Amino acid sequence: AKLLNSNRCTEVVNEFRSMTDYDIILFDTPPCSMLSDPILLGEKLDGILFLVGLGKGSRMLAPQATRRIKATGVDLLGIICNQVNFPSRLNDYGYEYIFSRLLKAKGKKGDILIGMSTSGNSKNIVEAFAAAKELGVKSVGWTGAKSCLMDSCDVLLKVPSADTPRIQETQMLIGHIICEIIEKHFVENPL
Repeated sequence: AKLLNSNRCTEVVNEFRSMTDYDIILFDTPPCSMLSDPILLGEKLDGILFLVGLGKGSRMLAPQATRRIKATGVDLLGIICNQVNFPSRLNDYGYEYIFSRLLKAKGKKGDILIGMSTSGNSKNIVEAFAAAKELGVKSVGWTGAKSCLMDSCDVLLKVPSADTPRIQETQMLIGHIICEIIEKHFVENPL
């Protein structure tokens, strides 16, 4: 905390802000539920992008961390959910509705849903695409070559293979290409 409150930290952040080669600069910090570091740094930046693993411990700590961020006045730019694991909710709703329920709670027209399923028949992904259609959310599906249940999405990218490792490797490559295109867009069209 002492370092983040120092003049040198402010100077470093300002040096990054003056770099014209970059539109967006991310600082990775320790968890904000445990330490004040992310919040102290967030006060010097445009805001915090909060990454949440949805395991049992994270579900309990995430609201507390969100309240801590909001109480400081630091902008909460968004929340990214990873490591989705809802074992306690499976008994109530069923695994097939995990993503569709999240989308119905947070999704809105103009958003884009990207769903990946090697087989193209994962019920939880198929249900998410159905929810996207109801909400007017654009949807992009990534799957393998076999016929599948993901035809309801707006764009379906089928990897021409039935080999699981090849499909997943190609999906990773597609993800990297999309990130590169987005990065190039923001470099050419600064915010």
